[in-house]
Parts: sequence; C-alpha cells; structure tokens
Amino acid sequence: MNQCCIALANAIQENDNPIFYKSFLREYNLKRLPVFAGGRLVSDNSDVVDTLKYCPWCGTEFPKSLRDEWADEVEKKFSVESILDKEELKKVPEEYMTEEWWKKKGL
Repeated sequence: MNQCCIALANAIQENDNPIFYKSFLREYNLKRLPVFAGGRLVSDNSDVVDTLKYCPWCGTEFPKSLRDEWADEVEKKFSVESILDKEELKKVPEEYMTEEWWKKKGL
C-alpha cells in the first residue's frame, strides 16, 4: 500500500515503532506504551491499540477502517461467534486476513 508521506512509510517499516498498518482492516493503529508511575509498572498495555484517523506527520485523513465490515462478514460467512477468539478465527480463510477480501469487493 502506498503511504501518504515518507515519514509514515518509514515509521511502519520500523519494528520498534508503535505505529502499524493492518491491511485486512485497512487500518492504522498506535500501540500504547507501558505506563510507569513512581518507577513501577502500572499497566503494560500490551494488547491495547488506538485506531488512527489521520497521519501524525502530514495530517492526511486515512481511508475509513473496515473493521466493522470485516467482523460482520467473517461472523456471517464463517460462523465465527467471536472475532476475539483465536480458535474461532481459525475458521477464517487466509484471504480474509489480508487486503484481498476488501479489494475483491471494491471497498
């Protein structure tokens, strides 16, 4: 996927950068960093992400996330009861874990 600016393109290629792109959801995310208070770990935030709507460097608005459309489709088509259940997600074909599914639909 082409990025809106070179700064974003470089950032999402770096392994230690908290910004990443989920192609199957057409979504940019920011991983939250651990929170410390008084030298003690208060929250590791290891599973917490925020969806970005704009590029933090150039301000370009990102395309609409397809999270809801993806969830609806995999729940209906593949009888997935919970998209948060890793075992349930094994029912989902590989194409639905890439941008292929939404490109085929013209989204």
